[in-house]
Amino acid sequence: MIKAIQQRRPVIILNDQHLSKGKKIDFFGHAAATATAIAEFSYKYEAVIYPMRLIRKDKYYHVVEVEEALHTPADKEKNAAINHILSLLNQRYEAWIREYPDQWFWLHNRWKFAKKAYVT
Repeated sequence: MIKAIQQRRPVIILNDQHLSKGKKIDFFGHAAATATAIAEFSYKYEAVIYPMRLIRKDKYYHVVEVEEALHTPADKEKNAAINHILSLLNQRYEAWIREYPDQWFWLHNRWKFAKKAYVT
């Protein structure tokens, strides 16, 4: 994967996972352990991130939606830049979930740090 990133080839990373050793980044108002690899790769290799999702329209029809690029800020120190991009990504997930809540299906708990978490 690193070789592909260095060669500026596309790489797809599923980042909406609970990661026990991840950074605690806000997700629906609660700290959620968030995988950092995508932000770390973006920072280190100046890789652009294109948030994308698959929207189910009916039983046999899906739409792939690719959004505008997210750029990891080069003017911030590493930790701040990584936190910034992870916050932007979690905000995108929140917006997508709010738009199509019936298509949100996670088998794991993103809020293991919160006593109670409710999606509103």
